[in-house]
Amino acid sequence: NLTDYDLTISDLLPATCQQFFINYVVDGAPESTLGSIGLVTFPTGATIKLNDEPQVGNVTPCTLSDKGAGSYRVRLEKQGYQPFDTTVIVVPNRLTNITVTLNPVRGEAISGQPDSIRILETKLKKHGKNQAIWLTSTLISGAAGAFFLYEADKTYKDYQNSTDSHATELRKQFELFDKLGPVFFGLAGICAIEYTIQTVKKSKCRLQLQLGPMGTKITYRF
Repeated sequence: NLTDYDLTISDLLPATCQQFFINYVVDGAPESTLGSIGLVTFPTGATIKLNDEPQVGNVTPCTLSDKGAGSYRVRLEKQGYQPFDTTVIVVPNRLTNITVTLNPVRGEAISGQPDSIRILETKLKKHGKNQAIWLTSTLISGAAGAFFLYEADKTYKDYQNSTDSHATELRKQFELFDKLGPVFFGLAGICAIEYTIQTVKKSKCRLQLQLGPMGTKITYRF
């Protein structure tokens, strides 16, 4: 709108001009064709290459702004971890988020700790074996407890229907089975607790090793 200016066309163009063309933006600046890429890795601190060009000064987590719309090759690298490659499409006026879990390189030291991965892998296997042992023990103890309680109930019924010559023997069997049932159920509970402890320890080792499958999560934010 030129009404706010104290100018006339004659001030701008020679009088000999017969036609005047004035171009101006009516609704403001044109819509941007640029987008952004957000990068997050576990663990953090990975360097970034975009279309094989290092993004100097940028490590994850970070946001690469003002990128033209289109497809980009993204490579993430961190010492001690396998490089990750993916392709992302930048959409105008949107933030494309990429979340990646990096897989460690087996046998390499991380954070200056020699053989740290091998140590964690050994612990992982140990907790896995212990987990299987305690699970088996839980099932066996629970089954034994159920068996003895069943036998106690059966023996008690036989005791009620028995003659005097067998009553004493049946009563002793009933009392024994009736005691063993709760004992084995208690052992099953203890084994279940130990199984849970080994499961938690195994999960912690997995988290430290980042053994989850390498993957990427891409989201678009409007």
